[in-house]
Amino acid sequence: MKDSDSIFIYEWMVKRLKLKSNELIVYAFLYDGSEILTYTGTIKYIADSLCITSRSVSKILRSLNKKGLLNER
Repeated sequence: MKDSDSIFIYEWMVKRLKLKSNELIVYAFLYDGSEILTYTGTIKYIADSLCITSRSVSKILRSLNKKGLLNER
C-alpha cells in the first residue's frame, strides 16, 4: 500500500454485513465494488499493509468465506 492509497468503510458494511474490527478493515481493504470479493494476492501483503498478523488475516479470510463474502481461490 502506498501513502496515497485509501480504505473506505461504508455504513452498509457495518449495518448490513455486520462486520466489525479487523474483519471490517480487511473487507474494506479488499473491497472492489462487488459485495462478494475475489482476492488472489498473498496473506502477507494484507497483513503487512494493515499491520496485523498473517495468522489473523488467515482467520479473517476464512470467516469472510464462511459468511459468503469472499470467493475462495
